[in-house]
Amino acid sequence: MAARNVDVIRGGYEDFRNGDFAGVMNRFDPEIEWSVSPNIPFGGDYRGHEEVARFFETLDEHYEELRVEPDEFIADGDRVVVLGVHRGRTRVGNDFEIHFSHSWLLRDGKALGFREYADGVDLRRALGLD
Repeated sequence: MAARNVDVIRGGYEDFRNGDFAGVMNRFDPEIEWSVSPNIPFGGDYRGHEEVARFFETLDEHYEELRVEPDEFIADGDRVVVLGVHRGRTRVGNDFEIHFSHSWLLRDGKALGFREYADGVDLRRALGLD
């Protein structure tokens, strides 16, 4: 099961890289709970497909380019942790490279929970907020 869950999550990152947001959303349980640091303008908690889709829509407002590059997938049952790097350029013209860890919870082959851990200070600086 852990290997199957890694395949689901790895595929989601590939879908995102390819701009296939319908593919990304198809990997999420309708009751998904999505959590990003509230210290950034688009951070906070989102629940369900509609709210998570709204989160993705806000990314274009803040990023000229955003690459989410996973380096390592660690699985234990229904939990998958992904270590990687966000790279890109913000709308205010700042390049950035910020390491992240993403914690995913899956149920029946769909992502039910997501929590991002990243350096909020560096991200706020890149967004021109500090």
